[in-house]
Amino acid sequence: MHYAIELSAAVAQSLRLLKNKWGSSAWFNLAINLICICPFERRTLKCAMQKVMPFIKNNAMFSFGKKKESIKITDVVFMHASAKWHACLLALQSNTDTVFIVWFEETQQQLQAYFKEQNVTTAEVILYRQAAAHYINNRQLIFAEHYPLHEKETSLYISLALETIKVFSSLDEALFQYFGGEKIIELMKKMGLQENEPVQHAMISMALKNAQEKIAKKVLIEQSAQSQAGWFKRNLNS
Repeated sequence: MHYAIELSAAVAQSLRLLKNKWGSSAWFNLAINLICICPFERRTLKCAMQKVMPFIKNNAMFSFGKKKESIKITDVVFMHASAKWHACLLALQSNTDTVFIVWFEETQQQLQAYFKEQNVTTAEVILYRQAAAHYINNRQLIFAEHYPLHEKETSLYISLALETIKVFSSLDEALFQYFGGEKIIELMKKMGLQENEPVQHAMISMALKNAQEKIAKKVLIEQSAQSQAGWFKRNLNS
């Protein structure tokens, strides 16, 4: 019994130090995982929880009665990649303090090559893993593509403390092709839309989210890739 109390006190003290060093969110995640995976006896676990719970209850991040903050995503969808690249150029010309974020190396190379063709040397096109909150703070952000998995996108948005997101996409991308992007292009042409004229509506964002969730159900163990097409080939054999 004395061992259980000493062990639980040590766990609580460690969690307190981690909380002060890493912050509330990281501390809580580690605390829950630590408590769940440690091979404590029942009495030991009970003692540990009694030590930890005061910190949890007093932590300002817990507001169980409140709804989670929603992230507003604005999808701007073009027929082809060439129109999307042109829209990126116009966005940069409108606001030179713009950062373009991409998910795949191939997209980064393509957009950088387009800017080079347009004699633009100041464009910043970075991979998602290079994005940092302090670097993008107060700057215009444009995501130049979607990631196939919605959960991974959301995790990045939250880590960067983003509340509004703008995403430029094109129907000839692998994500849209997987759900019949060519048919949508034909429909847009029949509606009289021009090559550089995008489609933008909240229903599109919702449809994309539903599509991403369907994809996630088919992916057991995700394999990384350097392009959208490569990702679908490795993870869905398409």
